[in-house]
Amino acid sequence: MRRGRFFARFQKTTGQSERVKAIVLRRTNYAEADRVLQLLTPKGRRSVIAKGVRRERSKLAGGIELFAICDVVIRSGRGDLGLLTSARLSAFYRHILEDYDRMQFAYSVMKLVSAASEKMHEPVMLLGIGNAPI
Repeated sequence: MRRGRFFARFQKTTGQSERVKAIVLRRTNYAEADRVLQLLTPKGRRSVIAKGVRRERSKLAGGIELFAICDVVIRSGRGDLGLLTSARLSAFYRHILEDYDRMQFAYSVMKLVSAASEKMHEPVMLLGIGNAPI
C-alpha cells in the first residue's frame, strides 16, 4: 500500500501547460537536486521549479542557462510557482561569459530587468531582441 500512495502523489499534477520563450533572470538551488528559476517571458516574470535539474543525467540542465533565450514548457503548479517540464536553448550568448566586463554588465542589466518586471502591471512584449547581436 505504501508504494501506491507514493506514486499517487506524483500523478495528481494536473494543470495546463504553456510553451513560451524565456530568458533566465535568476537561478537558485533548492533542496538536493532542484532549482528555482525566475524567467522573463512575453507574459511577464514567472517563477518555476525545475525538478532534478542538478542531477548528473538531467535533460533540463542544458536548456536553462543564464544569458540565453530558451524555449520552455511550464505546467501550472501550486500557487504562483510553476513546474518546468521541458527546456531547450534557442540562443546562447557564450561570448558574454568570455569577457569579465561584459559579464558584469550583463548581470547589471539582468538585475535592472528583474526589478522593472516586478513593477509591471501589464505584460509587454519584451523578447523582441531575440535575434539582435549582443
